[in-house]
Amino acid sequence: MYRTLTHGFGLMVPQTWMVPQQKYDVIHYVRETFLKSHNPSQFLPITDAYLASLPTGDTRGPDPVDFAPWSDMNYGPWMFNTIEAGNDGNNIAYKGLAIRLDRGPGGVSKGNQWILFDHDTMRVAAGWTHTSQSDARFIDWQGIHFDGRHQAHPHLVGEQLFGNPNGPGWANPATGSFDDSDRVEGRDGKRYGPLPRPWAKYHGLYQSHDEPIVAYRIGDMEVRERFAGFPLPSSQSTNATTQRTPSPQSVFLRTFELAATSQSHTLLVATAENDQQHVASVSETLVKFAPSASS
Repeated sequence: MYRTLTHGFGLMVPQTWMVPQQKYDVIHYVRETFLKSHNPSQFLPITDAYLASLPTGDTRGPDPVDFAPWSDMNYGPWMFNTIEAGNDGNNIAYKGLAIRLDRGPGGVSKGNQWILFDHDTMRVAAGWTHTSQSDARFIDWQGIHFDGRHQAHPHLVGEQLFGNPNGPGWANPATGSFDDSDRVEGRDGKRYGPLPRPWAKYHGLYQSHDEPIVAYRIGDMEVRERFAGFPLPSSQSTNATTQRTPSPQSVFLRTFELAATSQSHTLLVATAENDQQHVASVSETLVKFAPSASS
């Protein structure tokens, strides 16, 4: 059993994360739980004479380490998943694409800055960063395909700097409205599914070096969007009102390549709660695109 755990056998892969102590724990559990009662002819009692016959060891090996395979795995620079942002249960990216914005080894789970794009609604659901006050990063890894928890989905971990609630990321080009009544309404009162095809259609994801490029259509306008980010030194983010210098913030970049269009388009950039010390309200930032000179 020790060799199987170490080197694998047949369809069982090597358990490279186990130290010797953990391998012996598994062997002891299998012996005492299964062999002793269900197959006693194969159960060899551990006696002083048997122990004396074994070679004398010089070390117990390294201590076990915390192991979380779902977060230790290198997924690459992005991950498709259903991910929740915010704390009110109203911002869930059901077709979420979480993208790591800072470069470095380890993939998306080892980053420090991320953006979450929902390709059901063509919106950026959230932008967030890792905080030094917490060892956790990226998401909390809840879900049947991660920590085994049922009826749960991951929630982002860190400081959320902005977000957009569940709804269209672009206004309906036919009406100029962000009204979301065309999508399916569930029994919980939330909207589900993609935007109507004349409104928007997701085409896919491309990779340019380590950067993903999202391709989709809004009305008759083809869109390619690239995401990037970098930290802003605290010396550049001093609050002019209070003259206080907050902790370093991050800049989120959205770069668009827009094809010719005969329609006007409005993009929802961010819905962010302002500093509570100054304005206790929610503001929306919109960007308008005029029709092209030629289609």
